[in-house]
Amino acid sequence: MELEQVLSQVVTPSGELDAARVLGRQALYTGRNGRVIERFWIEVDGRRESFIFKPLTNETTCGRERWLYDHVLVSVAVRFPKLYAAADHHEPLRYWAIYEDMGEMIHQLKEGDYLQAAASIPLWHKLPLDTIPPDFNGDKPHLKSLIQEVRNGLNESQRLQALGVDERKQETIGHLLTWMKDSFETEMVISHGDYHQGNVARRGDEFIVLDWEFMHENAVFWDLYGLLDMSHPDFPKKVSSATRLAALQAYVNQRMSLNWEADTQTFMLDYHRYALVHSLWMLTLIEKDLHSGQWDTSKLLRAQQETLHTIEDCLRYCAVV
Repeated sequence: MELEQVLSQVVTPSGELDAARVLGRQALYTGRNGRVIERFWIEVDGRRESFIFKPLTNETTCGRERWLYDHVLVSVAVRFPKLYAAADHHEPLRYWAIYEDMGEMIHQLKEGDYLQAAASIPLWHKLPLDTIPPDFNGDKPHLKSLIQEVRNGLNESQRLQALGVDERKQETIGHLLTWMKDSFETEMVISHGDYHQGNVARRGDEFIVLDWEFMHENAVFWDLYGLLDMSHPDFPKKVSSATRLAALQAYVNQRMSLNWEADTQTFMLDYHRYALVHSLWMLTLIEKDLHSGQWDTSKLLRAQQETLHTIEDCLRYCAVV
């Protein structure tokens, strides 16, 4: 019996693992909608084998990752888990997929890992924009609407002042937002869409990229920002200015080796402008999360400090260059 057929038989019609057909199971993490991603074991050809069961955790991406595996990821030369089986329907509440179990992976990245992760991004940024359907959207606003959202923040100055951003820096931020609203342009590329520390990992000598279901068209800087500067409550990080610049240079070098042309200094400056705006926006999200009570407060406060660190770095870079 083919492996796909074997694996399909361990899932119930309601889209859940059938406890009677598995030898064991282990909860790994809970998705955005409360559904649980699990490791499970079954017997395959007389051997006990483990796999990863992933129910749909975001209804808007139903069926996307299977399509991307079949049509896009075959052209992307990075390591990612094999997709062995998936539901043959697009009903979100019952949808599921089963992946290769890659074992224990390290998500705490060292400087060299950031450089390798940044240098991997051009391997999908090089894809033509018509590679994926136009209705494959990300779950974050695009730059222009985000700039307007940040500018419209009625309590922006009070919020920044309370967080230690002085009036001179607030004035610089205001001028930059006004300029970017009217004048900032950026290249659009095929983006991974969710390229943060939880979706990149090290396993021995292998560098692995996970969770491609948010792949969509976005600004060239979005994946870089997710990797380097977007804070996450569950994945602590503090990227130094030197590591950030080295990672950006690694991206540029790899992209240029694929026949891309750009002015490196302009690219670096535009990244810091982009990261500044997104970090200001992240502060508003963190503030909302602090009031919602859905996350651990200490983790959110740590993410807030990481975001302020990024804002300070970006302001400093934009002032010097």
